[in-house]
Order: sequence, then structure tokens, then C-alpha cells
Amino acid sequence: MQEGSYYFKFNDINLFFKKGEFVTIVGSDNDNIVSFLMHDNEIVSYKSLKGFKTETVKEELLQLIDENGITRYLNDIDLENKNIDLLNISEKIKLKILIGILKKETIIIDNLLSLLSNSDYKLIMKLLNNYIQQEGIVLNITHNIEESIYGNRLVVIYNNQLLCNDYTLIALRQEKLLKRLGIGLPFIVELNKYLMDYGLINKYYLNPNDLVSELWK
Repeated sequence: MQEGSYYFKFNDINLFFKKGEFVTIVGSDNDNIVSFLMHDNEIVSYKSLKGFKTETVKEELLQLIDENGITRYLNDIDLENKNIDLLNISEKIKLKILIGILKKETIIIDNLLSLLSNSDYKLIMKLLNNYIQQEGIVLNITHNIEESIYGNRLVVIYNNQLLCNDYTLIALRQEKLLKRLGIGLPFIVELNKYLMDYGLINKYYLNPNDLVSELWK
């Protein structure tokens, strides 16, 4: 996989992902897209959570970084020196994503973020956003439109047609298209629209903390 950018063609759809992008992909063809990508890529999927090569988290990370770097990363993901077989599903997802970051790969996630615990979800979003700031690429293939607010680009593919490929906030404003496809809008976007209708805010705030701060000014 070419470091810094990623391109793939799915049927007649050509998509190019630039370094520093966190892209959410939703639609009726998600399963087919994942199957297509699996031919050439390592995907963070439910199946991949069984694909660890060692017994402990520390041993797994030692394949990628030296002993001096282990402590910081173990602290980052709060796994200490645990046996991988004893990790819960949220911890295994967290470890798989960290491995992708350490390998400097394009990180492709298949419908797993919703299985993270609340604390792990916040941590993973922090790690992934740090990763794209370092010019990594994250592709989150999901059926959950709520996850789109963390990405900076949204791609919608339905019945082999590319219906939307734009910056997240611009894409989410295509309310009629999304609702016609049965996708709807994330709750935070619906809330923003409601508050704008009542003149309480004058722009969108996708971060809940930013929205609360604006309301309390």
C-alpha cells in the first residue's frame, strides 16, 4: 500500500484518499467494499481480532517498536502486559488499531467502532485524529451514520453508485438524500438544526462540548 495516499476502484467508482483524511463510508454496498479491499489490505474487522501472533500485548508491540517505546504505548491504550486471549472485544479492537498506527498503514475499520466501550471510543478517536494529523489515512466503513461526525469526509455508495463524496458537514446537509436512503442524520446534526431554527446558534458544532460551550455564552 502506498504510504501517504490510497486509491481504489470499486466497480465503476474511483476513489482517492489523501494523506491526513479520516473518511466515513456508508451505504448498501459496504459488505462488498470490505470484501474487495480484503484482497490487498489488512482490515480491522471482527474476524481480524483472532489474528494476533503472540500471547501478550507487550510481545505483539515488540514486533513493531523497541523496549523503550513499549511503556508509553501500553499506557496510551491502558492494557499493561495483558494476555491477548483475556482481552475483551473493545480492548482487542483498540490493540488492532494501535498496531495499524504503528505500522503507518492506511487504517481500514469494518463496523467495529460501535463495539468499543465509551472510554475506549474516546481514546481511539483521539489516537486516530492524532494519526491523520501525522498524515495517516483512516477509512471507517460503517452502517452507523453517527460515526461520521468524527471524520472529515463522507462517502455514500448505494447500489454501485457513488451518491455523495464530500466534506462531512457539507455531505450531512444533504438531508433529503440521506433520509431517502434510510440513513438519516446524526443526532448532533439534528440538534444543531433545531437550535439554529430557534436562533440559539448560527453555525454547526459537531463536537458536543463545543455546542454546550456556545449555548452557555
